Amino acid sequence: MKRKHSSVPSVIFGVFLILSAATATTSHAYSTIFSFGDSLSDTGNAGRFTDGLVWVETMAHSDAATLINYSVGGGTTAYDNYVGIPNSGLQAQIDAWTFSGVAPTDTLVTLWAGANDLLIGPRYDGPVNIYSALEKLYTLGAREILVPNLPDIGATPAFMSQGTDTAANATAWTLWFNSELETKLQEFVNIHSDTTLYFLDAFSIFAAIPEEQRSGLFWIDGFHPSATGHELIAKSALQVLNPVPEPATCLLFSTGLAIAGIAGRRKKNSAG
Repeated sequence: MKRKHSSVPSVIFGVFLILSAATATTSHAYSTIFSFGDSLSDTGNAGRFTDGLVWVETMAHSDAATLINYSVGGGTTAYDNYVGIPNSGLQAQIDAWTFSGVAPTDTLVTLWAGANDLLIGPRYDGPVNIYSALEKLYTLGAREILVPNLPDIGATPAFMSQGTDTAANATAWTLWFNSELETKLQEFVNIHSDTTLYFLDAFSIFAAIPEEQRSGLFWIDGFHPSATGHELIAKSALQVLNPVPEPATCLLFSTGLAIAGIAGRRKKNSAG
C-alpha cells in the first residue's frame, strides 16, 4: 500500500514524504523500469554524460529490474534535441514506446526532462509538454510514474562561470519551470486517480548540498552530475518509492497510537 499526500490524492511528494512521513515501512520492487528524458537519464543512446552509473541504472540494480532506456542526451520536452539529433525529444521517445506484455503494477516509468528547453531557448512550453507526455504514457498503460523536477540550473558551475546575471536568469527560469510542472502534475492526478505519480524534488536535494561540494563532486563537466550526484538522486528516489520513517517519527507515531488506544479504552469504560 502506498501512502498518498494528504492534499494530493495520487501524488507522492518526495522531499516532504522523506522528511515527515509517519507511515509504516513499505516496499515495492519493480520488474521493469522504462526511462524517458535527456542526458540526466541517458545510458548510451546519445552518450554517457557522467563518470559512472546514472540514477536509473542504480535504481534498476537495487530492484534487480530490467532497465529499458529511451532517454536521449540533448532531448527537449518536445520533439527536438539541443545537440541536433533528429526526432529524439521526449515526445518522440514516448511515441516509439510499446508497453505490451508488461504488468503495469510491476513496471515503473521515469520521466525527467526540461533542462534542454532552457539551453535551446529558453522555451516556456516544457511543463505543458510533460503533461502531454504523461497523458500519452497513461493511454499506453503506465500506472506507476516517477517525475523529478529540475535542479537549480543557475547554480551549476557552467552557468555560474557566465556571470551573476546569467546564473540568476537560469535560476529564475528553473523556479518557473518547477512551479508550472507541479501545477501540471496536480492536474494530471486529479483526472487519473488510478495512477500513482511519484514526485522527486531534485531542486531541494541538490540545494541542500554545500556549494563547494556541488562544484567539486556533483558536476562532472560543469553541468552534468557526477556518478556521486546520480547515486544521491537514486537513493532519494528509492526512498520516495519505499518510504522509511525516521526513528524519532516512529516513536511519535507509536506514542500517538498508544494515546489513541488509551482514549478508546476510556471511552469504552465510561460507556458501561
